[in-house]
Amino acid sequence: MTRARASSSSSSAAAAAIAAAAAEEEEEDARARVITLWAARGEAGAVTVLPRLARQLKPHQEEGVHFLWGACFGSKRADNAKRREHGCVLAHSMGLGKTLTVISFLHTALTRARTVEGRFYAQMGRNAAVADGPPTALVLVPKSVATQWESEFGKWLLDQCGNQAASNPRNLRWQKFPDAGALKRSHSGDGRGGGLEQQRLQALRRWRREGGVMVMVHDTYRSVLSSAKNDGAERQARGGAPPRACRSAPSFFAEERTERYVSCTITITPPSLRQRRSACSRCCSSPPPRPSPE
Repeated sequence: MTRARASSSSSSAAAAAIAAAAAEEEEEDARARVITLWAARGEAGAVTVLPRLARQLKPHQEEGVHFLWGACFGSKRADNAKRREHGCVLAHSMGLGKTLTVISFLHTALTRARTVEGRFYAQMGRNAAVADGPPTALVLVPKSVATQWESEFGKWLLDQCGNQAASNPRNLRWQKFPDAGALKRSHSGDGRGGGLEQQRLQALRRWRREGGVMVMVHDTYRSVLSSAKNDGAERQARGGAPPRACRSAPSFFAEERTERYVSCTITITPPSLRQRRSACSRCCSSPPPRPSPE
């Protein structure tokens, strides 16, 4: 009985300590400097980086977020409607915080940048047309860093209690797409035909329905495209439509590539509205668009 009481007291003390640490983080968030990407204009409020992220950014990372935002949305809100959607490349040596920079950009784009009517700028193309569904981002990475990317979102966005900042109007969802090996292992023990394809479609449909970030390995991405291409060709041969989960492109493509384990580049590409609506109507036959050399 004494041992049970001691265990209960210990658990309560640990929970209290975690709650206190989370409350302290909230206070630090409130004191964080404000990083403004777009100033307020009329009834539209300012677009700012989440304080929890802002207080972690070093000066060169803050400059990187401004660079990504200007290239993908425009340096000023007025530039957004007439921007040329060319994307950009963020390049630097490994270990200097490009992942946090990109997470800060994606979090702001997918959860904090809305029009007065409540539409996300990430889903808007020219002439204020809007793509269907919540905003999404596909992050393509080498296999060696896929798990690290997934954990980085939790590291920077979650407090000690595992919660995102209560002050943010919308939580960001993120997930790692099961790699080909995991899918094959699951399929081999499934004992039912079509298990591999069903798992892929379920993951893609959930991401498409809920929005947020999907982290995917390069090889898995190629495998998914190949499967979608073959499936789409079969459906077209029968006079049908492509799979519904594949009819819209993400709001953003982000791709990390590493050269000789020394330099690393992350390419951010916002597809045009036309590409978003018809990305896979051509059976997913082409990879994400590359940014122009401008």
